Amino acid sequence: MTDQYILIDLEQRPGRNGVRFWRLTFQNLMTNHIGEMTVDATYTNFKKSGWDHVVEHETPWGVYAGLKLTKRTTREGTPVISADCRADIVYRCQDHAEALALAEASIAAESPGGRFQELFS
Repeated sequence: MTDQYILIDLEQRPGRNGVRFWRLTFQNLMTNHIGEMTVDATYTNFKKSGWDHVVEHETPWGVYAGLKLTKRTTREGTPVISADCRADIVYRCQDHAEALALAEASIAAESPGGRFQELFS
């Protein structure tokens, strides 16, 4: 089974030359590790990899499969997720609060990612 990630934060920020970009933070449901990525509309993969459908969706919160970690990390040491991968929605949360509750439940599970991840298989 491929790893599944829950989107726990989505922040839009102004970028260079007035181009807006998004920072997406995901939690791996198997390991509970955090990964981050940034995308903006000027990236070739923004539409090619479908990130426009994630960041512009009225309810982007949910569980995604298909994400790939790179060997890079952020300045803070957080692993970076590749923007070249295509995120496939496995489960769409009703809102951000539900996504955070699922993330907390995964962390609280007796064995991280154990049977909890099977809910989205």
